[in-house]
Formats: sequence, structure tokens, C-alpha cells
Amino acid sequence: MNRREFLQGLAAAPLLALPVISSRVWASAEISSNDQKLLLIFLRGAYDGLNLLVPHNDSFYYESRPSIGLKKSDDPTQSLLALNADFSLHPVVKDTLLPLFQNHELSFVHAAGSPDNSRSHFHAQDVMEFGVFNDAAVYPNGFLYRFYQSLHGGNRPVFPLSYTSNLPLIFKGDSVVPNISLKGNLKFNLNDSQVSLYDRLYSHSALAAVEQQGIQIHKQAAVEYEQEMKEASRGAASAKGFAEETARMARFIKEQQGISIGFIDVGGWDTHVNQGSYNGQYANNLKQLAEGIANFRQAMGSQWKQTTVAVISEFGRTVRENGDGGTDHGHGNVMWLLGGDINGGKVLGEWNGLGAATLHENRDLPVLNDYRSVLAEIFASRFQLSEQQNRQIFPGYVKQSFNV
Repeated sequence: MNRREFLQGLAAAPLLALPVISSRVWASAEISSNDQKLLLIFLRGAYDGLNLLVPHNDSFYYESRPSIGLKKSDDPTQSLLALNADFSLHPVVKDTLLPLFQNHELSFVHAAGSPDNSRSHFHAQDVMEFGVFNDAAVYPNGFLYRFYQSLHGGNRPVFPLSYTSNLPLIFKGDSVVPNISLKGNLKFNLNDSQVSLYDRLYSHSALAAVEQQGIQIHKQAAVEYEQEMKEASRGAASAKGFAEETARMARFIKEQQGISIGFIDVGGWDTHVNQGSYNGQYANNLKQLAEGIANFRQAMGSQWKQTTVAVISEFGRTVRENGDGGTDHGHGNVMWLLGGDINGGKVLGEWNGLGAATLHENRDLPVLNDYRSVLAEIFASRFQLSEQQNRQIFPGYVKQSFNV
């Protein structure tokens, strides 16, 4: 059977994103201590890190945010969660992020981000996903794809997967990286005839076993999702939150007998109006995000020790609140690092405090800590990549030391 006949047989039916990156992806192997897992979470819309990791002793913070700033309070629902002498957490993460920080499974990098200064969501996201500073518009592949390529062909199979409806730029490359949505449209969309066409196409190739397992995992995921929908909503449509998505995602990652590279994005962070402080849209989003990460950590079980989670956003928000009770597009932000083997319980990187003299263009947090340098250190320490490999992933980045 040739490819032309195969495509004609599928006709206009949507294609299933099968994990056929490599015949090694689904290779049978025992779980090994070398089976490192990486999950990158991208907060699209530029979340406000200053109202997550609060510089509670900085008067300029309170001067700049008279209505949305988080103040010390005797009210337990509005009490900042002190981490050290300089920083506190938003109270909505008391039961989720705070225990992880106290257990040394979470650290933050303040004043972090990309050198891009466009303050355009689309441009800044593109630059960050490509992992470069210049020529992002014409760059051929995303940095997670280059990371995957650096690991591919090593001693362990490598499984990249994007938990998104469409393949993002961060995984753009010459080979197709599979993507699967966990946001309510997870359906097994091939009928028996179309499955037969896939079987015939791959039956005499080295990818036959890969194709079969790809079909089965999509069937399993669809059945599981539909069952959860019925049980949780009693027949009514239900919008699944991030917390539920991450628990299912953890089950996928745990099944991979090799190195796993995952990506998911979360929107809703562009808080120009009515951002709120202890309550409101920002606090609600932050609470759900933290719950999702805590659920993911629990679902990973013993494999959490081999897992690293990084949370990034295209840029931060302005230090000063605007006239609509929100914040506008900024520059530096707070990056999160989590995992069972992370150097946790710390605020890492350079921090110069807040003040007119330290602001970027008299409005934003500066980027003192390049997100690429943070990730490059993780790639080196957890995945044993060389400095030469890291410079292929992040061309032109300036190496910094964070002791992650």
C-alpha cells in the first residue's frame, strides 16, 4: 500500500497525532533512574509575578500598588505567606505551593524572563518559544524541539508530547511531535476502516509496533476522558479545569519508559482591568494553577524524584497598577522551578529590589535572570547535556549560575 492510497482512504477525516517520532519512542524498557521527566508550563498572557512572590518589605511595591498590593494582615485569608526575610507568597497558594517550598521541592527565580522588549504578547511568545533573541520570525525550530533532538539517539528512548490542541512553536521542527488536547475535545476520531488503513500503511515497517501502541493510548485516553465526564457532570457538559488536566497528564508521563518532555500552556493572565488582590480573577487563576501543579506532583508518585517542572510566561506586568485596577504589559517576571530533586526552598538568581533607580524603563521589573540560562542549567544537570549542546538549543544565551 502506498502513501497516496493511504491519504485517499482517509479523505477529509482529521488525522490522529500518532507518536511516530522515532521507533525508539515506545521501545519496551524498564523504568530507570535515567528516565528524567521535564514538564514546561507556559502562562500565556503575561501573569503578574509580583503578586505571587511579594517583596513584602519593599515600600515601593506598596506605593506602586495602593489597591492591588498584598499587605500584611491579621486576617488569615489575607495573610501573606512568609518565605524568608524578603519575600512572601499569595495566600491562595497556602495549601499547594507553600508546602512544596517548605519541603524543598519548589524554588523561584525573580526578575526572570526573556531579553525581548516588545511588550507584544505574540512577538514575545514567539521569541520565548524559539529560544532566541534575534531572528525569531525566521528561526526554523522551537527550543524544546532542539532539546529533544539533542537527547534523541542516546541510551534512553525520548518521548516528546505537547498537551495542546495544536502543536506550538516551541516544538516546531522537521519531525512531527505528537500533541493531544486535554481540554474537552479528546476524542478517538478514527473509524474501523481508517484504523485499518493505518495498520496497512505501517504493517511492513519498523514503525508497526509504534503505530499500534499509538492507536491504543489514544483509545484509552478517550475512554477515560468520557468516563470522567459522565461521572463528574451527570450527563451535563463540564469545563475541565487545569487541576484535572494535570492529573491525567501525569498518568501519560509516568507510562513513558524513557525520557519524557512535556509542554502545556495556560491562558487568562492578561489582567489590564480589575486584577484584584486577595480575591478576583488573578487570585482565582493562581489558585487553580497551583492546585493543578500540586495534583501533578501527587499523581507522579515515586517518579516525582526524576521530574522537573518549569513555569514561564512571555513577560511580567508593570510594577505600578493602572487606573483600571489592573496592570499593563511589563518585562521581568517570576519563574518557577519544581521537582523532587530541585534545589528547593529558595529564591534564586539576582534581585536588586524595587525603586525608581532599578526599574526597567521606569515601569517594569528588569530581566536580570535569563530564562534560557535557567533551563540550560537544568538541561545540563538533569539531562547531562554539554555546554555545546546547550548553545545549540539557546544560541547566544549568556550563561549564569543558579544552582538549581
